[in-house]
Amino acid sequence: MDPIGLSKLTENVMFGAYLDASLANIILDANKISLSWNVYRYINGCRECKGMVTLVRTISPSHFENGTWKTGGTCERSKPYNKEEAANLLKVGSKNNVEWKVRNIQMEEIKRAREEGGVGREKRLIQAMDITNVMLMRPDGHPGFHWRDKKKKGFNDCVHWCVPGPIDAWNDLLLELLRRAAKDADWH
Repeated sequence: MDPIGLSKLTENVMFGAYLDASLANIILDANKISLSWNVYRYINGCRECKGMVTLVRTISPSHFENGTWKTGGTCERSKPYNKEEAANLLKVGSKNNVEWKVRNIQMEEIKRAREEGGVGREKRLIQAMDITNVMLMRPDGHPGFHWRDKKKKGFNDCVHWCVPGPIDAWNDLLLELLRRAAKDADWH
C-alpha cells in the first residue's frame, strides 16, 4: 500500500519524468532519511556484525535524451561523453542533476555513518563505491533499442548496462575497495 504515491513519485524522479522542485525535494529528503535512519543505523547498531564490511554503490545514471523511458526517450550515443558534455548533464533542472543530488545524499550519509560507526574493534567499515561520475560519462554503454524485451517494442533501455561494457569497471572498483578494507581492518 502506498497512500501518498511515493513509489510513483520515486519512479518519476529516477527515470526522468520532470517533477516540480518541491516534489523532487520531498523524495530526496525521504531517500536521505531512509539511508540514515534505517540502513546505516541498523548496521552501526548490529552486535553480530563485527568485522563486517558494508559497501554502498552510488546511483547509476541513466542517459535518456529527447524524452523519458515512457515518452520516447532514446540513448543512441556510440562514444563516451567528453568532460564538457558530462558537466552539462549536471546543470540545475536536468534529470541527471537530480541523480547527482541522490549521489551526494548517499555520500553524505555514508560519511555520517562512518563517523557514528564506533571505534576500535567495534568500528563498522562502511565504504562507498562511487560510480556515478564515471558512469555519467558513458552514454554509449546502454542497450538502447537493442534490448531483447519484445513486449516493450518502441521503448529504449537507457538505464541498464551492456555486458561486457562500462559496467565491467565496477568489478575492479569492488576488488580495490575490498583490498583496502582488508588492509585497514588488518585481515591477513
